[in-house]
Amino acid sequence: MALLRYQVALLGRSHRWLPPVLLYAAAVVSGSFEGMPLADGLGWSSAALVPVVGWFTRSALTAEPAPARACLATMAGPRRAQLATLTAALAGGVLLGVLGAGFELAITRWPTAGAGQPTAGGLAFAGVAAGLTCLLIGSAIGALCNPPLIRHRGYAVMSTAAVAIAAVAASGSPANAAIRATSATQGHPLPWVPVLIAVVLAAVAWTASVLTAPHRAT
Repeated sequence: MALLRYQVALLGRSHRWLPPVLLYAAAVVSGSFEGMPLADGLGWSSAALVPVVGWFTRSALTAEPAPARACLATMAGPRRAQLATLTAALAGGVLLGVLGAGFELAITRWPTAGAGQPTAGGLAFAGVAAGLTCLLIGSAIGALCNPPLIRHRGYAVMSTAAVAIAAVAASGSPANAAIRATSATQGHPLPWVPVLIAVVLAAVAWTASVLTAPHRAT
């Protein structure tokens, strides 16, 4: 917990969190409007999480100066420090996702009761599943495409953006499947499979990032 508090405070003081937060706010506000179907709003706010959480994770992984990172790695261990950094970025993504979903719930049009129509409760659960899936996919992308796995700044930025766009647009992506499931009709099963796939991918990405942390150049 001490390492997590340190990483959160470090990210907050660095102001590196500001660009991804502004991007998310701009994307959600510009892509939503009053009277928009709730399903579309929840899908849109969830989709925006993928590139934003990927960027947010990169911001957390690069916020610490090299000398401070070396001292922290010596005291607490590089792997624990890396895990705390990824967790801090994920916590920030959760906060963004909650705010985005709340905004959509406030301004969009809730479904009316009717045969074959999705219920508000069903859409809420589907929205949570989509948001969680996109959050984890974004975190996995940020962990895989940034230090210590990819150290070159240009390659890291381009790969983060490219993989995030592909994760949202590709039909076989769990994020894409979860987003499309928000518009499912009543009685359609919730997208638990994309959630489980996202959990596995995030676990693999985090493991690779944490295990490689001792080899990161300081």
